[in-house]
Amino acid sequence: MPSTRHIVAVLIASLLSIPSAMAEDNTEPCGALLCLAGAMIGHGGGGACTGYIDKYFSIISWRHGHMDLGATSANRMSFLNQCPSEDPATKQAVNDRYGTQTAL
Repeated sequence: MPSTRHIVAVLIASLLSIPSAMAEDNTEPCGALLCLAGAMIGHGGGGACTGYIDKYFSIISWRHGHMDLGATSANRMSFLNQCPSEDPATKQAVNDRYGTQTAL
């Protein structure tokens, strides 16, 4: 099983090959995945990642006036699963780390 660092290195390399049209659309789940995976190992993407990360953390489910952590995490995972090109284990690792947080 590949290490998290190896997976993240592959993801970062993938980020460099994203077409420019996709890179300009900050709502893409692939961008959020790549930026959050990079943040997991201490390699923030700077301003280029702000929109992607904001989109991920804007997904919040509420129940009885409080953030529903389980539903929020599930909905964020559904968002990440819209990225067809990334490894499911990486998606799960990112969501396990950030799925119930409100920000980085």
